Amino acid sequence: MRDAPDVQFILDDARKHGYPPGQQRAFVMAKVLEEARVVIVGSEHPEVVAACKMTPAATMEEALEMAASELGPELDVLIVPHALLTLPVVQSV
Repeated sequence: MRDAPDVQFILDDARKHGYPPGQQRAFVMAKVLEEARVVIVGSEHPEVVAACKMTPAATMEEALEMAASELGPELDVLIVPHALLTLPVVQSV
């Protein structure tokens, strides 16, 4: 993800050439980034977060301030601790 010029390049490249085992995470993250801004809080390497097309924030307060300035005070955000280890449970309505 770090070496790609943008998210669309990652998606196009994976669709065209596939991806080696273990690299599906880059494709999944690119799909997420295609639809939403992702803010990573508290990374020890914020420059890597930024290079991977995500937004680093030092604290949760900083991340929420970024979201509020972008979306307004009546915002909806999703906070997912350990997101890469989380699977959603979808219940039918």
